[in-house]
Amino acid sequence: MEILSGVASKLGELLADATISQARYLFCFNSIIKELGDKETNLKEAQDGINEKVEQDRQKHRAVVVEKDVEKWLADVVKEMANVQNLKAKIDENKSCLNGWCPNWGCRYWLGRKALKKTSKLADLLDRGKFSTVAHPKPLPLNKELPAPRHFMSFETTELACNQIIEALKKESTKMVGLHGLGGVGKTTLAKFAGNQLRQQKIFDHVGIATISRDPNIINVQSELVKSLGWALTEKDEKDRADRLRLMFSESKSPKILIILDDVWNEIDLETIGIPVGDRDNCCKILLTTRLQPVCDRMGCDTQIQLGVLKREEGLALLRKHAGIDADSTLIGVSEKIAMNVRGCL
Repeated sequence: MEILSGVASKLGELLADATISQARYLFCFNSIIKELGDKETNLKEAQDGINEKVEQDRQKHRAVVVEKDVEKWLADVVKEMANVQNLKAKIDENKSCLNGWCPNWGCRYWLGRKALKKTSKLADLLDRGKFSTVAHPKPLPLNKELPAPRHFMSFETTELACNQIIEALKKESTKMVGLHGLGGVGKTTLAKFAGNQLRQQKIFDHVGIATISRDPNIINVQSELVKSLGWALTEKDEKDRADRLRLMFSESKSPKILIILDDVWNEIDLETIGIPVGDRDNCCKILLTTRLQPVCDRMGCDTQIQLGVLKREEGLALLRKHAGIDADSTLIGVSEKIAMNVRGCL
């Protein structure tokens, strides 16, 4: 009897608790709906805060990837907020019966039960919506190979210099290589060819180029450089562009970047352009070309390579290829005189 009495007592308690819980959906209906509205407001504020952080990251880094857990959370919030709106529409419809004096009690019970469950879901979303990081910079795309002249020919003279460039830039300690020689000997062509070779060998992931010239325009240099890398700048001010460019280099997620600075006439401050030479993890290496060997000294080149003029036979072969002169042409004699006069500078 005592056992049966205990069971009956426990069953009575459970039934009482269940009855109270069920009754709450009816008699605490307004407080349940208010709690749902409060949680909805809190979740909307959290959603706005996360979206604002994503936008701030986008303004800072321009291209970002939203973290997967953040992306899923935002999608879940949108879904649940839509469900809440549908539920609130049904609640308003139930309340409209004689200004709430004649509600559908069965429907009210169902709505109260639904609202309480929805409040619990919103509370769970609020707990999940605490992120230390909402997005990370999008990896910058690999650029295409640098355009090289169609008539590029490898000779003993250029091959030697090319191998020297490649071996120098492979060394971890090398930050800057200077290629110097007379105007017209093919420094630009060789630098592009060496850059493409280094990229094909996966020594570098990115290879960019910009022409400095005698009187450099920094804005133009920056534009040419980012275009060759397949990137983009929208800033107008020179310093702002340099700051953005440094940020882009740091966000490339690759320490293997080679920058070719062509036709350098004087020492140039790379910081004004936005090139982070010698930064952590060898962020950028430089290959510069110049007619003036002292420029290599002033720029602090770790390795200097001289590109001499082509040998007579090499210059003649290159001239004939450019001019489309074959071995049987009557212009052979003329081409030999031209090659002799230009002394290997084509």
